[in-house]
Amino acid sequence: MTQLSTLIGSILRDMVLAQHQANSYSAHLSDAYHKNCPNDKFPLPAVALGEIELEIRYGIKDDSTQREQTEVNYVEFRKITKQLAHQLAKVVVVKVASSILTLTQTRGGMDMTLPEQLSKETELFCDYSKFLSRKFYLSFKNDFANLIQADGSLNGDRLQQNTLHVGEEELFTHEELTHYFEGENNSGIREEVKKELEKELATVIPRLTQGANFRRKWILPSIDIIIAADELAKIPEENIHSFKLKITPREIPLYTEDADDYK
Repeated sequence: MTQLSTLIGSILRDMVLAQHQANSYSAHLSDAYHKNCPNDKFPLPAVALGEIELEIRYGIKDDSTQREQTEVNYVEFRKITKQLAHQLAKVVVVKVASSILTLTQTRGGMDMTLPEQLSKETELFCDYSKFLSRKFYLSFKNDFANLIQADGSLNGDRLQQNTLHVGEEELFTHEELTHYFEGENNSGIREEVKKELEKELATVIPRLTQGANFRRKWILPSIDIIIAADELAKIPEENIHSFKLKITPREIPLYTEDADDYK
């Protein structure tokens, strides 16, 4: 006995696995051909699954049960992480700028115009925040498998790691900011700013992510079916049904952008 959804799901999963194995073998052959035949004299063999039609006979054993299905709400994930990216970008820009001002105030000979403008709501601050927000959102979106925990909540530690990594990569090495972290007089400022940013994020992220959850549940009817030939032989013919399944394989992107994903 099995469930109809399980049967169809296993067929589709096996088709994807078969295509993956065929692709992997072709890639392996491509490497072998390239090493042994530099002139590429041999055509690379490859297989692509085409349209498939299946007819399956089954008997219904029970149609009164229901089951709970849980799935990730990716639309909500994109919405929330987009908001988080905007909020965290402002936090990071302000904290980095204010930390630079605080840690370098006793050092003379440095132009503090840029960190002063970035530490408050100025046009330059908005430009930096928008730039960093896009970087954060891309990082969060690409790491969704690690950010969403089993219970559907956001992994705050992982979110903080991503935010710190992108912040360091985009701000600490920014051509307009690097001179605040370099030179003999500024030794250790980078690490001090990073520590201050870590403390700030450890406080802000739990507050921003409180209550966020990306799991949604559905209650679906479930049909238990019989497909084994020996079991089908034991039930009346009128209780046996059949359905035709037509499958057309296609390629899909891992991510689909909303039309207004970022404007």
